[in-house]
Amino acid sequence: MVATYQEIRLTRAFVDTVEDLRVRTRLNAPEYDVGQAAGLLRRLLTDSSPLGPRAAKLVGFSPEFRWFVAYGHEVRASGSLQWELDPVAVTALNLGDEAEKLIDESWTRRGSHHDLLGTPLFSLGSPEITLKWLVRHVAHDEGGVHVGMSKDTPERLRRVYESKDRLILVWTLKALGRVVVRGYEPLVMRLVRMDPLYGIAPGPE
Repeated sequence: MVATYQEIRLTRAFVDTVEDLRVRTRLNAPEYDVGQAAGLLRRLLTDSSPLGPRAAKLVGFSPEFRWFVAYGHEVRASGSLQWELDPVAVTALNLGDEAEKLIDESWTRRGSHHDLLGTPLFSLGSPEITLKWLVRHVAHDEGGVHVGMSKDTPERLRRVYESKDRLILVWTLKALGRVVVRGYEPLVMRLVRMDPLYGIAPGPE
């Protein structure tokens, strides 16, 4: 049970961050919002003391994220993840003859935020660039938190982001945000139910 002032501050910051991420990664979000989403993802998952794991530990919750690793198969053997990271988007967009391949359960990954962020962004090339690198680059170099602050972004990622393919990476970041929101949604609902600030009365015992 959340009790102390510090715990209340933590849980409210977590709920607000997840709900902000939900808005920033809506399907029609402009690139500015997606840049801000990278900062929110950093705050939730990759800071030195990230909000997500701290809030989950406080109430004994183990979030599970579900995503697709679709790029490694014949459909997009040389591409990047784009929206294919998000199983809901893949199902909804219905790709005809290719849909069954994309929705194949063997493509589904389930795991922690470490597993999710460790997913390679590109199917080919070296060095391996993970989703964590994408979050870091957009948050630190592209205006999510700073502008042009990072010194060690892989040159390959920087080149793609500065090219016409940048929008592919924007879509990938949207999909990542949606996967994270979905994974944390049960925890958000639990914390909102516990907090009188949100005006949701506890259900019957």
